[in-house]
Amino acid sequence: MKTSRLHFVSLLLALLATTVAAAGSVDAWLDRTQIAEGETVQLTLEAQGQLNGDPDTAPLLQDFDILGQSTGRRMSIVNGQADSRTTWTLVLRPKHGGTLTIPAVRVGSAQSSPLSLQVSAAPVAQAGSDADIVVESELSTNTPYLQGQVLYTVRLLHAVPLKSGQLSEPASEQLLVQRLGDDREYATTRNGRRYQVIERRYALFPQASGTLELAAPVFDGEVPDTSRRRANPMSKFFGNDAFLGMDRLNELMATTRQVRVRGEPASLEVRARPDAAQGAQWLPATQLELHGSWVPDGGAVHVGEPLTLQLDLQAAGLTGGQLPGVVPESVDGFDVYPDQAQRSTDAQAGGVSGRLQQKIAFIPRRAGKLVVPAIDVYWWDTGADQQRHATLPERVLQVLPAAGQTAPVTPAAVPAQQATPLPATPAATTPAVPEAAVPAAARIAPHGWWPWVSAALAAGWLLTLAFWWWRNRRSRSAARGVQGHDQSGNAARARRQFLAACKANDAVSARRTLLEWAAAHWPQDPPRGLQSLAQRMQDPVVQEALDVLDRAVYAPAGSWDGAVLARCLPQLPKQSSGSAGRAAVLAPLYPESPRRSSA
Repeated sequence: MKTSRLHFVSLLLALLATTVAAAGSVDAWLDRTQIAEGETVQLTLEAQGQLNGDPDTAPLLQDFDILGQSTGRRMSIVNGQADSRTTWTLVLRPKHGGTLTIPAVRVGSAQSSPLSLQVSAAPVAQAGSDADIVVESELSTNTPYLQGQVLYTVRLLHAVPLKSGQLSEPASEQLLVQRLGDDREYATTRNGRRYQVIERRYALFPQASGTLELAAPVFDGEVPDTSRRRANPMSKFFGNDAFLGMDRLNELMATTRQVRVRGEPASLEVRARPDAAQGAQWLPATQLELHGSWVPDGGAVHVGEPLTLQLDLQAAGLTGGQLPGVVPESVDGFDVYPDQAQRSTDAQAGGVSGRLQQKIAFIPRRAGKLVVPAIDVYWWDTGADQQRHATLPERVLQVLPAAGQTAPVTPAAVPAQQATPLPATPAATTPAVPEAAVPAAARIAPHGWWPWVSAALAAGWLLTLAFWWWRNRRSRSAARGVQGHDQSGNAARARRQFLAACKANDAVSARRTLLEWAAAHWPQDPPRGLQSLAQRMQDPVVQEALDVLDRAVYAPAGSWDGAVLARCLPQLPKQSSGSAGRAAVLAPLYPESPRRSSA
């Protein structure tokens, strides 16, 4: 008995010694060292002895997706030697191609050695090459204009069922992308093989001229793995009877495999704004229409009565945000009150179309003949490749004096011999009474009480107008006090962004942030564009730098040096007393609703 116990204790001590000696050792290997993009690889980690914890897989996530993980343990004793091992199996999918390094994986206090994996690019399959999955792409044009619309169509053709999948989308820092409608699904035949098609469309708007590369579209998904199909245990009893759903059951029991299929890359040669283009705004479109209606559309117009213009600007190939404001800066004889413009974008399969709707109230300030000038919008027809413009005709008005007022009229002299008295009837005949003999009250009586009512109404209207003016001025003063601190903070933030854009030589961002800075600096009278801002500058050097920036917005990227403008414009000048009525040259993209008047 004692001998048996001694052998048992010796065995345990040997096992413990072996375990301690083997602790801290982690081996790693791959089932394959060369795979294609989209395929998976199996990484196995094996630790000898007892190790605390699980593998730290965080370093793997930089280049791989972990699709699965399993753990196994075993212990064996051979010739009195104990062997304890723990195994972790991870299924990895590379995120990109190339020569990838699987970093060392730490388990407790031990770690494995790094491994190398060669990942070749995903195949570019062509329809008709007996490929199960094909990715195609198509551009409406390879030579668009700057900020012009490009239709980009991606088609996924598959001849096998798709369990799951994801199709990459076009992306670039110099590209605005708009998804067009829902996916279309239909069937087609290529070289005698039938495919199911999923078609997706985008509208692309390049933001810089020059060559722009589009990455190839990539499909990542799962398809049934017919080479590893599991047998349905019910098939030996019922076969593959469709009535009993055996085909569907077999499909559910089939295993899947990961696939990645790549399409062809593409490139755009983006053209800059042509020299022949006119107008302050650059509008490359396939169609543009400008409509307007007046309320009232006819009849007399009096001083102080509003005349409203309802504008409707629509463009195909442009978003609503690209459409410019068309409010006149000032109109002689009118106060102009524009409402906030309403912009919308309609994205259909044929492309995007933008719309701008806005109401503008014109209130005449004096009687006589007044003219609301024509409104012109210049745009570039990308289909015909030529300049066009839409116009809203001017409107000529004969403005009458305000209600209750009379215009000075000089009566024409009538000769005495031409005056023909009306024949008197006996009932209407009254004896002539000298005017001096008629009391003053009697002389007013024939007019009745109507002049007194008119005077009262006019006085009430004037009191209402004065109260409205006083209340509006009080509200503006209160709002100015509350918003003063916010405007100062917005100006400082916009100034920092402007200087950063100048340092990066980014002309587009510099123009946008400079106008935001100016709008926060002059909240009561923001400049409407760079030309309007230049008019406020007394320094010709600053004016020239702003003119260079305005031209650089539509020039090739990288051709503008922002250091010059940053040096000569570190601060904006203080608002002068005469700046409140200064007219701007460029119309705002998102106009506010300030009151504008002209004598």
